[in-house]
Amino acid sequence: MDKNFIEIAKYNLAKANKTYESALTLLIEKDYNGSLNRAYYAVFHMICALLILDGKSYKEHSVVLAEFNKTYLKNKIFTEFSFKMLQMLSESRNNSDYTALFWASEGEAKEQLEAAKLICDAIEPYIRERIKSINIV
Repeated sequence: MDKNFIEIAKYNLAKANKTYESALTLLIEKDYNGSLNRAYYAVFHMICALLILDGKSYKEHSVVLAEFNKTYLKNKIFTEFSFKMLQMLSESRNNSDYTALFWASEGEAKEQLEAAKLICDAIEPYIRERIKSINIV
C-alpha cells in the first residue's frame, strides 16, 4: 500500500475526532442543529479513513455510506451498530442543514451524538490496527 493512503487515513481519523469534539461543544452551547451536523461528519470522516485503507475514495455521501454498509456491515465486521443508525445520522444532518425552519431538540442532538460516539468508538480501533499491520512498500 502506498504511504499516502495511510497518511490520508490518519488525517481523516484526526478530522473525525476533532469534528466529534466540535459536536460535543455545540451540544453544550445549545446549538443543536450544529451538533447534528458535526456528529454526522465525525462518522463520515471516520468511514472515509477506513475506506481509504481499502484504496477507495468517494465524494458522494450516499456512496460512502453504501460502500461501508456493503463491505463492513453486511459482512459483520462491525456489529455494534446498524446501517439504520448511519441513515438516521445522515437524515438528521440533512434536516439540520437543508430543511427550512428545522430546529433540532436537545434530546435529538444528544441521541445523535451518542450514536456517533458508538460508531466512531467501534471503527477507530479497527483503523488503528489496520494501519499498524500495513507494510509500506
